[in-house]
Amino acid sequence: MEYTISKINKIGVKIKDSTTLNSDEQEVFNYFRQIHELIFEEFYKKIKLPDKYIVVTRLKRMESIIDKLRRPNSSKLSRIDDIAGIRIIVNNINEIYKVSKLLDDLLIDDNFQLKYDKDYVELPKKDGYRSLHKIFTFNYENKSLNFEIQIRTRLQHLWSTTVEIYDLIEYKNLKSGSFNKLKTWEGLFFKRCSKTVENFEKENFTTSKKIVNKIFTFKKYIKIFERLKTTKSIKNINLLKDYKDGDSLLLIIDIEKGNINFLDGEVENLVTYYNILEQEVEKNIKLLLLTIKNIKKLRSAYSNYFLDDDEFIKLLETIYSCQEEKWKKF
Repeated sequence: MEYTISKINKIGVKIKDSTTLNSDEQEVFNYFRQIHELIFEEFYKKIKLPDKYIVVTRLKRMESIIDKLRRPNSSKLSRIDDIAGIRIIVNNINEIYKVSKLLDDLLIDDNFQLKYDKDYVELPKKDGYRSLHKIFTFNYENKSLNFEIQIRTRLQHLWSTTVEIYDLIEYKNLKSGSFNKLKTWEGLFFKRCSKTVENFEKENFTTSKKIVNKIFTFKKYIKIFERLKTTKSIKNINLLKDYKDGDSLLLIIDIEKGNINFLDGEVENLVTYYNILEQEVEKNIKLLLLTIKNIKKLRSAYSNYFLDDDEFIKLLETIYSCQEEKWKKF
């Protein structure tokens, strides 16, 4: 299917304004998003990372696209960096930069170009978000498709997914909202948690302990923490019997009922079904189309969709109780 950048951007304006797309526009949008799947195929051909890392790819959900288009100073649809997203979860900060260099060495060629890096590890966002973002372009049929690779540590990932869990259970928008999060108790709470994790990773344990002590001596923060503790992770998970690592996978998550269903199959069929479901499902249903190299690591990669914040809770409690002998497990 042929499309023009101008047409894609006009469709983006309609999506931003909640204007219903006609059938032709919907078809063009679906195709535009679907061809980003080609990036993942080429990425996996070129990049082989050790099994100790979690590598997962996903197409951006419609609600996330809408949110991004509505942000202040937002990009046009054709310029959104992360329609295709690749996440790599490593064990420590040093490994972030080792993997980043490896990607530069092995990925960049005539089809892949690095646009820029955003280092939110050295310079975290004001709300506490930490990760290294690498923005690439992939050349396809004389068009450039943008995509983003996020590289973060396991503890940085724990923090980020816990923020998303809080958003899901409290119907907040801390992850992607354009408001000043640091004017809310929740925003300040997670900012302090981020500083706790940052110092813990840098082995500044005394500083990490002091920050946690402040969290657990303030009633507003304790209330937020207790709310996270009462979150019940999703247990009713209908796993696939014949799934092979590296196959495409569609997750259908019912937050209210606590169910997760998995569908697998040819990627083209899954994308088609994904596009149809997106227009029909209710707000409490979350859809995620992804590929993961190790299905056993799916829960770790997307603990937010399993409402699983247990490990984050244990980390804060361990630091607070000063059980230094247990710190090594983190």
